[in-house]
Amino acid sequence: MKKRLIFTLLYESGHFVLSRNFRTQKIGNIGWLNKNYNFARVARYVDELVLINVSQDRDFDEHFRETLSVLLEGVFAPVTVGGGIRTLTDAEKLFASGADKILLNRAIHENPTLIADLATKYGQQAVVGSLDVSTDQETHLVVTNKATTPGSTVNLQELLINGYLGELYVNSVAKDGTGQGMDPGIIDIVPSISSVPIILAGGAGKPTHLAEAIVTPKVNAVATANLLNFVGDGLQKAREEMRVAGVDLAHWI
Repeated sequence: MKKRLIFTLLYESGHFVLSRNFRTQKIGNIGWLNKNYNFARVARYVDELVLINVSQDRDFDEHFRETLSVLLEGVFAPVTVGGGIRTLTDAEKLFASGADKILLNRAIHENPTLIADLATKYGQQAVVGSLDVSTDQETHLVVTNKATTPGSTVNLQELLINGYLGELYVNSVAKDGTGQGMDPGIIDIVPSISSVPIILAGGAGKPTHLAEAIVTPKVNAVATANLLNFVGDGLQKAREEMRVAGVDLAHWI
């Protein structure tokens, strides 16, 4: 399987946001994004997009779906969408708005049956598990609910054994938004029985960080949500640097 470069966008209550250690900062709405960035062009330099609704208010769920549809006009990269998915109907609405895959975090800990139902209905390849990992010295801990609640890998192991997850998006709370480099060590939190592709996220601030992390065994893809550093020609440069470093990326540009 070829390696992948993934770009993540975070949406919160009507605006796109930057995140640092899971504390968010508003930067602009869909109009701002379209005015300042040619997102369809940006998407040409990544293998996939991830869009996550981190709003705590369900009143914005419909607005998020509408924003998703607008954002994806002219975008042909596969899109994974997550946030606020509590039922099969929630997922169905996101698929109808343009999602190719569904990302689930809290459901791993609180409602694994939903993940099983989604995999049964749409196929394992359409379901992505999301793990937020907190680091205390050398100890890695799974957390959820914006990193405020302890999580567990018990349900995760069961979901992996039964083949309900197509891949895992593993994000470092400590590295999130710092731009100081990624932490491949957090993937040790994934049960050893797993052979699903792993997407590593958190900490990328420049192309070198992505190139260094993606060569880690078990890491199939690296993701950045650093909008200010990587939108523009940043993702193009990142892809070029990764190729120069010998990373086996797809050649479709």
